[in-house]
Amino acid sequence: MVIFSGEGQIIAASHPDFLLYDKSAFAKTVLAESETFFDLSIRDEPFRFVSNKVQWGDSQIIVGLGASQQRTRAFVRNVNVAFFTMIAAIGILLILTSIVATRVIVRPIYQLVDAIQSMDSKDGPTEIPVSTDTELGVLQERFNEMSRRIYRTQTELENKVREVEAAYRELKETQSRLVHTAKMASLGQLVAGIAHELNNPIGFIYSNMTHLRDYSESLVQIIHELEKAPENAAKIKEENDFEYIVQDMPRLIASCEEGARRTRDIVLGLRNFSRLDEAKIKKVNLQEGLENTLRLITGEIKNRIRVHKDFEPVPEVMCYASQINQVFMNILTNAAQAIEGEGDIWITLRHLKDEEGPGRVQVSIKDSGKGMTPDIQEKIFDPFFTTKTVGEGTGLGLSISYGIIKQHGGDIQVRSEPGKGTEFIITIPVAGIEGSSEIASA
Repeated sequence: MVIFSGEGQIIAASHPDFLLYDKSAFAKTVLAESETFFDLSIRDEPFRFVSNKVQWGDSQIIVGLGASQQRTRAFVRNVNVAFFTMIAAIGILLILTSIVATRVIVRPIYQLVDAIQSMDSKDGPTEIPVSTDTELGVLQERFNEMSRRIYRTQTELENKVREVEAAYRELKETQSRLVHTAKMASLGQLVAGIAHELNNPIGFIYSNMTHLRDYSESLVQIIHELEKAPENAAKIKEENDFEYIVQDMPRLIASCEEGARRTRDIVLGLRNFSRLDEAKIKKVNLQEGLENTLRLITGEIKNRIRVHKDFEPVPEVMCYASQINQVFMNILTNAAQAIEGEGDIWITLRHLKDEEGPGRVQVSIKDSGKGMTPDIQEKIFDPFFTTKTVGEGTGLGLSISYGIIKQHGGDIQVRSEPGKGTEFIITIPVAGIEGSSEIASA
């Protein structure tokens, strides 16, 4: 350290070599600025000094402090060595810490992740070894407990699923039996009506056959007698009522032909109604289905119910004909039974066109029967719901009809008021649902 006066002269110094210099040797250097750096070699050792002006009462002095550059460089080297040594030690510590962390923390976490991923592929519960008493060990224990609970729950769930599947199969079988029962009940009513319809033409065919047999015997007898005595032809014809037979026999034959035609039409209508030869979905003319169904329930409606038909030209619909005919049969039969005494049934057929696609076909069947209250309308499509007395209905006809229309992608609605009749509106898409196995099994 060196102390200079305000004029830059050396006053005191910590190194005796400064006293060998002229007192004003450093005046120019230290008076130049308020803080000055300068280099100086003392006994061949380089020093760097810094001088600064200091106010001491009313006087001003200049203090110069110097440091050996060699010692400073050595100190800096030592600092650098210490710094890099510390950095290396910290790096090694971090590596060791990461290794320890991998073994203690990361590896159990990986084991946990692998166990979670393998839970679906194992038959039993997935468990991992508990490797530590820390929070990770507690987590591993909780995971093992959770895995065991999940396996038990999954096993119970699989058992419940199997039970539900068995119950579903049993329900489907029961439903099939109920549907079959309902179909058989409808078939019984249909057969009774058809039997009544067939009885009339078959009855007068049978009664006419007696007369035709008598007439044929009489004609054979006339021929034999004419061969024996042709000169008595007039007398023989008169005795055997030949003229009457000639007049009456064409009428009897025409009557038998009419009865046979009526019988053929009924059987043909029944075959077209059932369409047993069409087990696949195909294009069906709904107007023909309505006509066939009306022919089959003629015994229910003739002489008391007037049928009003308003059929627009509509495209053929992709559907199962026998199922759609069954819907028509159920609704038309209900309409006829809802009319006490004489009444009317209105049937309309419309094509509802869409902007895109072939559109839909709408069938409306309306009767002038007694109608239904709102409570009955809400339950009309429920299985086993019926307003008929015991033995007259199963309550499945409209429920089955609803299912058939829905499975064909259509819609069925009912409108009714007490005393004002009932209207069923059926809408079926022209495109249908081609190839639906659900429809085929309905």
